Amino acid sequence: MKTRTNNRIRELLITSVEKFLRQGLSPKMISRTIASALFVGTIPVPGVSTLLCALLAAAFKMNLALIQVVNYLVFPLQLLLFLPFINIATRLSGKGVFLEIPHLMEQMTLGNWQNISAELFWLISSTILVWIVIMFPVSALCYFGLNPVVAAIRKNKADNS
Repeated sequence: MKTRTNNRIRELLITSVEKFLRQGLSPKMISRTIASALFVGTIPVPGVSTLLCALLAAAFKMNLALIQVVNYLVFPLQLLLFLPFINIATRLSGKGVFLEIPHLMEQMTLGNWQNISAELFWLISSTILVWIVIMFPVSALCYFGLNPVVAAIRKNKADNS
């Protein structure tokens, strides 16, 4: 009896969360929201993905809850890809940023903030460029791969209802 009650509670909880996350969205919009969250959620600038996802959801009328849930789910991926993106950017730019850290710290103590700002801007912008080149096609593949799957799931649920 207890197992049946627990299963029923779990089913109700999962169903209500599922309905909340896909509230008012077509399969295309669900796929677009997930792909957008994957793209923005892996940005190699820590701390901005939540704000960017919220702005994206507002601008394109996406489900805010769904985009933020996916954003939080891909956060470990953001951490895993952070150093590889920086590494690729430093190799392409020819500047060994990791080797220049002692020099940058010395410049900070001397108060040469203009030089440091230029170096950091170069690192961040080249890393973001690498991120766009890599993650945009990945997100597009995610969108085109998820779209038929979400449509089939929705159709299957409608047939079973």
